[in-house]
Amino acid sequence: EVISGAAFRQLRLGSIWARPHQIRNLARQVQDGKCTLALSADRVVERYVAVVTLRLTRADGRFLVEFADYKAGLWSDSCKLPGTKQREGETPEQTIGRLAETLEPYTEGMTWSPDGCVN
Repeated sequence: EVISGAAFRQLRLGSIWARPHQIRNLARQVQDGKCTLALSADRVVERYVAVVTLRLTRADGRFLVEFADYKAGLWSDSCKLPGTKQREGETPEQTIGRLAETLEPYTEGMTWSPDGCVN
């Protein structure tokens, strides 16, 4: 919160782009533990989010990727590894476990190693 406090002061004082409702939304995200705000060396406000991604590889070398997103009735191109945001109070290992549960139908033939990686 100390880091985020300096960023909020900068947003309130010097940002022509941040509207009051956007600042309130960011404050809620910081309070909920969804992100952290920081000031860069040149006093630009940066938003940080902890994200966990997995590279799920089969024995034949193929790996799982998300190649499209479907939101609000529209498809858009995407080419990314499966991932999710880490929740407040959640360890990276817990985030991996939560993500793995959602991917279970797609991970047949893949095994987890003790370090959380998938082989």
